[in-house]
Amino acid sequence: MTKNETYINFIVNELRKGNIKYTDVSLVFFSKFKVSEPTFVKYWNTANQRYTNELQAIESEKTSLYSESQLQAAKDEIADDIETKKAATIALRMAINELTKEGLKDEPDVKLIAAVSKIVIDTRKTLGYEKINVATVNHNIEEMTPERAKEIEHKFRQMIA
Repeated sequence: MTKNETYINFIVNELRKGNIKYTDVSLVFFSKFKVSEPTFVKYWNTANQRYTNELQAIESEKTSLYSESQLQAAKDEIADDIETKKAATIALRMAINELTKEGLKDEPDVKLIAAVSKIVIDTRKTLGYEKINVATVNHNIEEMTPERAKEIEHKFRQMIA
């Protein structure tokens, strides 16, 4: 390493330690190296520019990482919301099917009707709909995987059992 690089690296290291005042760094520098004040000023300016570039690169990377993490968090939240809405629509459709299978009896299954009512209310809240849009329900059901549909059906059957 050349003398110039040694001087510049020394000053940059002082700046990294938090010793950022010209007078403080110059005192430490002059105690270690025998150079004139104009020579120190030249290295001081170069070292400051290098250190500033380092800090800008670090801040740029931090901003990039933060932006990426925020974007991923938003994507994950949207994916979770979509999955929740799909699951709610499947459960609602199954509840309605179960209720229609029950048909009109002299003594309807009160437990089933209560479970379906709860599912309807919860689904409306989850989906954010005032009214249930049958086309949306059918579209979401078509996108659901068979495994997920079975899992939801199993959970629903446990609820109404």
